[in-house]
Amino acid sequence: MNCKGGKKLKFLQVTGIFDSLKKKENSIEEYKAKLQECKETEAYLLMDIGILFSEEENFDEAIEYMMKSLEVYRELKNTENEAFVLNMIGDIYLGIREVSVALKYYSESFKLYSSIKSPLKKEMFKKIKEVEQIKDALEIVKTEREREAKFKHDMDDEYIPNYKKIGTKLENVIKMLESARAYEIYSKEENPMKHLQEIYNTSREIGDLKGEAISLLLIGDTYLKIEKTRTALKCFNDAYDIFHNLEDEKGQSISLILIGTVHFIHGDMDKVSVNFRNAIQIFRKLNDTHAESVTVDLLNEL
Repeated sequence: MNCKGGKKLKFLQVTGIFDSLKKKENSIEEYKAKLQECKETEAYLLMDIGILFSEEENFDEAIEYMMKSLEVYRELKNTENEAFVLNMIGDIYLGIREVSVALKYYSESFKLYSSIKSPLKKEMFKKIKEVEQIKDALEIVKTEREREAKFKHDMDDEYIPNYKKIGTKLENVIKMLESARAYEIYSKEENPMKHLQEIYNTSREIGDLKGEAISLLLIGDTYLKIEKTRTALKCFNDAYDIFHNLEDEKGQSISLILIGTVHFIHGDMDKVSVNFRNAIQIFRKLNDTHAESVTVDLLNEL
């Protein structure tokens, strides 16, 4: 081989080595990209498994897989998905009534959404406020349960409510409706049921739905004072339905308090929780601190 041919061969060998190195470099970057994709797929699948376990009410396994998913997203520095998984973990804890723990994860999620200026931060903030209200309501119910336990020293003991005293407190609740004060005089009559029934019938005839609902609350309260709790409950439920159709939130919340009170007398604490919690949420939405105060006063009498 001549000198020129040898130089050309060496040049081709050197350039071939560089090409090979370049291909290897490209190959490494490709593998890194594929590894990133695999990690993202792993995180997604772990989260999906966690959701499936949650739907089957296997909450320990659900949380375990969600935490594994969270760890992978943190490793990938995927802040948005990390926030999303934190939110999902909060939902699981909320489902098993560990509200304080749920709030902790919701707060972490909110901070991450805020750090990346995600529009989801507003939704997360609203969710936190709603769950805080649920927490407050559950604390009220816990107090109710503790109070109820004082009346149950053994299986034969039974809670005996002071119907007249409770009825008087319920009158104060009903009076929070402005229109109810016009009917108050009739409840003081010697035969209040007769007069209230007349008001109810007149309201129905003239199509005065609000008057009909208020008279039902007062009739129910009168029944409660004579210990006819189931009839009272029906009146309160009927009043709630009317207020709901009228989209009268104040009327709805007051009806819920009265309904919750009857359920307390019946010992149905789950329904007590639902009704008082919903009533308090409406009062807070309306910024009605007086109504909250009257509600707490009623709870102290139960």
